[in-house]
Parts: sequence; structure tokens; C-alpha cells
Amino acid sequence: MESIMVFSLCGRSGGRKPRDGLSLAAVRFLIPILCLALVGAASAAPKGSGKPPPGGGEAVILPVVLAPPSGCVADRNAFYLLTLNTPADKADTIVVATLRCGSYSRPWYWQAGKWTAVGMLPGRNSGMVTSVSDLGNNGNAPVIAGVQYGGDGRTGFVTHPGGWVEPVPPLPGYQWTWSIAVSADGKHLAGAADNNDYANEIYDMVTARWNWEKNTWKPEWITNRVGNAYFPGRDASIIATDFWIWMDGDADLQFAADQTEPLDLSPDSEIASGHGFCYSPQCNGWLEFPLYWTFDGHWAHRSLTPLAEGYDSRGHGIGRLLNGKRVIVGRGRTASDAIHRALAWTETSAGSESFGLPIRLAPFENRSSYWADAHDVNGHGQVVGLARGSGRRPAEIVLWQLPQ
Repeated sequence: MESIMVFSLCGRSGGRKPRDGLSLAAVRFLIPILCLALVGAASAAPKGSGKPPPGGGEAVILPVVLAPPSGCVADRNAFYLLTLNTPADKADTIVVATLRCGSYSRPWYWQAGKWTAVGMLPGRNSGMVTSVSDLGNNGNAPVIAGVQYGGDGRTGFVTHPGGWVEPVPPLPGYQWTWSIAVSADGKHLAGAADNNDYANEIYDMVTARWNWEKNTWKPEWITNRVGNAYFPGRDASIIATDFWIWMDGDADLQFAADQTEPLDLSPDSEIASGHGFCYSPQCNGWLEFPLYWTFDGHWAHRSLTPLAEGYDSRGHGIGRLLNGKRVIVGRGRTASDAIHRALAWTETSAGSESFGLPIRLAPFENRSSYWADAHDVNGHGQVVGLARGSGRRPAEIVLWQLPQ
């Protein structure tokens, strides 16, 4: 998966079978802008022993911290969830994250135990990283994409580990760009273009994609339907906007479901993950519940088992393990407290499109008073997310390793 953004309301539907072997990174953002080899060379140590719990039971899946550079912390206010890619060798995994260093939030990536800052474009002082591909678009390193802003506007960017940073060319007729999701092969970007004038409450924004052709990114208009949120397909053949989905070759968009928020699509493009929400007296005010969507001529949502019935749980990213089983990761809480627990739901058998009970991913030191939240999972069973210990310490970017 390339990128996930969790903000606003959205849904998904579709008109034809998605392309085989392609995956989607689901992304969302709110207008205006106010709104991770468990790594052998990891630069930080695990926060616990990894021993099974007293009395037996499943081994505790403890997190490993990807400690940021001195003076930087994970930006919990970033629009996009953390995400990671699936390289051929697990030791080459790349995690992309937005870190706050001093006064500015900026794009960074982690690989082989080291964090590296993404260069800034001229006139831009802040930015967000949104996605990373599995492969390079030209036989080189994977593509990293995001958005930089400051001064008079915002510019989508692409780069490679150790490489240059280049702006995404504008869509004709539009001034600003947002590169949100990059395809697994690094040859397609999906995002938006806009002429928004926030000060004067003028909003002109469209969904767009960029295709790597003849060593350059060629922009293409997709649909005017953007609204307040959207998420594009990782392979850029599936792009959704507020409760709707556009699929390459379809003339129309189809309505998905109200009060649902798909956030990612499996690498085989057959299952989407996310959540729904309810705001009513029947839900005791506000309730989030985990969902997944399957495709049979249209996208239809099905329920995942929450951590506790009647209490918030949500799905985030989805991946497909080397054994063929798909895994959805997210978070949930129980009746005993309001602390988030990182979760993983594993497919009961490869290709069954049925998921078992949620598995907890341990917080720091496996202490129940510490919260954790799983954002994304790759084919090697690495799960990236956030976790925090006691006091006012900042949230840490962490990796869990699922058994396979």
C-alpha cells in the first residue's frame, strides 16, 4: 500500500473488475489545509521482552521503535497515515512519515535503520509524504510522493531514496498539484489539481492522475468530483471522491455507501479496508466500526469483528502476506477504557474473503495503559503504526512483525 489518509467522510463502489495484481493506496484530505526484517539494522531497541503472557497463550507481538532524528517527532496532526512498501527483500523496506522538526512538518523516509529527509522545493517550507512504491519507474529506486506547501501555494512532488526531488507538473488550467498515491510499479500517480483561493472562499479542485511516459510525468484530468475528500487508487485506475468511485474505462461514477470510509485496497485489488461510523442516539452518540468491501460488479461492505461490541474499532490498511492471506490492520478499544489498541484481522484462509477475530498488537512493554494504533501492513507481515508510553512523551513510529 502506498498511502492512507484518514480524515473526512468517504465511500467506494465500482463498475467493473479491477486490474489483477494491482493495489490501491487510499488517501483522503480535508479542504483547506488546516485541516516503516523487523529490520535487522533497526536504529532503536524494542520496548519489551517478547515473552508470552503469564499462563501461556499467544506470544506477544511487541513493537520496535523507529526512533526519529534528534529534535524531530512524529507529526500526529499529519493528514496521512503512516505507510510502507513491499520490496523483494524485507531488509529494504521503506517507511514514509511526516516528522515535525522545530516549527515545520516535513517529509521523511526510513530505510535500513536510518531516517532521511526529503529535500524541499524552492519556495516551500513544509510538507507531507503520502506514499511509496514497491518498484522504481525506470529501473531505479522506489518512488516517494507527497505534497509541499508554503509561501503562495502547494506543489506535489516525487523523489527516489538518495535522489532528486522534482515537482509534479500542473494539470493544464490549474495552478497547484497534490501527488497523493503512487502505483506499485512507480509509474502512476493519483491526486488532485486546484485553483483554490481559501481567503476568498473560492474552491476549484479536480481529481487528476499522472502517468510516467517517455521519462516524464504526463498529467491527466479524471473527474470534477472531489468535494471535501477523496482517495485515489494505488494503480491510478481506481479513484474515488466522497462516497463515489471512478474506475478506468467507466463513463460514470457509482454511489458506494453513506457513513463509510474505505481507506485502502488489497494488492490483488479485490478487497478494500476501512470503517463506518454512526452518529445517533442508537449509537450512544458516536460509534466507529470496522468494515471491508468485496467486489462483485460493485463494492459491497461487510463487517469485521470489533475488539468489543458497541465500542469504537476501525480498519486502516490492508496487505497480502507471502502465504496468500490478506491482513487488515487498525485499532479498537474495549468497555474498560478509552485507550486505543492496535489490531490485525487475518483472512481465515487465502482467498476466502472472510476474516477472523482481531489480534492485538502489543503497546510499549505490553502495558494496558499505553495506547497503540496500526496504520499499514506489507507483504512481509511488517506493520507500521504509532504507539506511546507514559506521561507526555510524544508518539513513536513503530514496527510490529506478524507471524507467517
